[in-house]
Amino acid sequence: RHVLLASRSGRVAHSGAEQHEQGTKQLHVLLEAGTAAVVACDASGADELRALHQLAGHVHRLCGILHAAGQLNDALVRSMSAAQMESVFGSKARCASLLHAGTATLALEALVLFSSFSSALGNVGQGNYAAANACLDSLAPARQSHGLRACTLQLPSVPGAGMGQATIDASSDMQHAAQLQEHSIDLDLFGAALWRMLAGARSGQVATEAVVPHT
Repeated sequence: RHVLLASRSGRVAHSGAEQHEQGTKQLHVLLEAGTAAVVACDASGADELRALHQLAGHVHRLCGILHAAGQLNDALVRSMSAAQMESVFGSKARCASLLHAGTATLALEALVLFSSFSSALGNVGQGNYAAANACLDSLAPARQSHGLRACTLQLPSVPGAGMGQATIDASSDMQHAAQLQEHSIDLDLFGAALWRMLAGARSGQVATEAVVPHT
């Protein structure tokens, strides 16, 4: 198996946290072995995503996709601008739609869409983010109804990875940061949930799974 990692910045981890350092070391091992590659790509743009598909297809058969992109741009609904809606929908919902259209003729083993608890429960100031994730939750069963593989993984915050750690790092309110940690899952629980979803996606039996934090 070969892994192609794509992000807007061309990097895949924030530095500093122990989990990130460990993950970065593991990634370097894969890169040196030639079984992983990292590229810069804004997947909300049709042209860049098409080029990424072509790159992946030229190297190896594209057999699965994990869509983990996301962006926050918080505001109360009554004061939220069109630009704030657009920025959040672009990386999450539009990218998922482009992935769906671009892989409709491919025999993917799995298309796993990283959604959020906020799509079901909401969160103050994150109406745009909740709606964008709800688009992912509806896309998966729609794909399955056409015989295509897809599933969504509804996640709480995951400290030590991606947006979860970035949100904690950016918080200047210690109480808020502690609350984020309390209502989160660790990397082990996240990994176990992801493996279950990959198995379910390959069988075509699972559309959505919500990962509940331990309290």
